[in-house]
Amino acid sequence: MEQLHFITKLLDIKDTNIQIIDVVNRDSHKEIIAKLDYDAPSCPECGNQLKKYDF
Repeated sequence: MEQLHFITKLLDIKDTNIQIIDVVNRDSHKEIIAKLDYDAPSCPECGNQLKKYDF
């Protein structure tokens, strides 16, 4: 758990609703798997789930 706290500090993540699930080591990089601890809200106009940066 301490490693996950270190990652949030390193990446300067201040949102307490983001939970880091796993860190995957690849050949040339590391992948950090994270999720929100709540469902993203729906768009009031079209009803689709709101996204940021198309992720």
